Amino acid sequence: MLSVLSSASENVKGISTGTTLFACEYDGGVVIGADSRTSSGTYVVNRVTDKLTQLTKSIYCCRSGSAADTQTVADMVRYQLDFHRLEMNREPTVLEAAICCQHFCYNYRDDLVAGIIVAGWDEQSGGQIYSIPLGGMLIRQPIVIGGSGSTYTYGYVDHDFRKGMTREECVNFVLKVYHFVATGRVKLIVLKPFFSHMCRVTPLYNILQYLYLLLVYTILA
Repeated sequence: MLSVLSSASENVKGISTGTTLFACEYDGGVVIGADSRTSSGTYVVNRVTDKLTQLTKSIYCCRSGSAADTQTVADMVRYQLDFHRLEMNREPTVLEAAICCQHFCYNYRDDLVAGIIVAGWDEQSGGQIYSIPLGGMLIRQPIVIGGSGSTYTYGYVDHDFRKGMTREECVNFVLKVYHFVATGRVKLIVLKPFFSHMCRVTPLYNILQYLYLLLVYTILA
């Protein structure tokens, strides 16, 4: 009996997002996506987690790692960006939001388990994606994949990604990633000048829902 209880307790760990994050630039904006499952050890404790957190009206962060750590960082960054908006009398840029995230991730790198992707659009530089992995490094990339589930997507991404894709091509590209690896709900957001569109799908392995999403984004083009 004690061995059974011990085995069960070993499987229960701190709540982690257990994530597959994806962000990709296209010609005019950014497409981001995330699955919805949260794990604690070997248990899935939540299948409808929102891992895409809005920082401003045109900037989002994608969270992976400890759920508590990443939610706290996102809340602090959003708070700082609100002050920045009032002080500068303009919307923060994507780079400023990314630097703010990096500040917390780097200064508390020994205490936090947080991998963050900051993506969005601003008038200065258009669509941008910044990766902040564990440790607090900051780098801009045209495509970023993150989270423990991203391991299974590297081959597909290396083979099919190309710069300068249209919005429809980019949406199709991101949807295929989750079509292959996800078994729960998926949230997808398209960020472009003065506009963002969000859609949730459950489950994405249903090919009819996959085709429906492509039709919706084609109509909105």
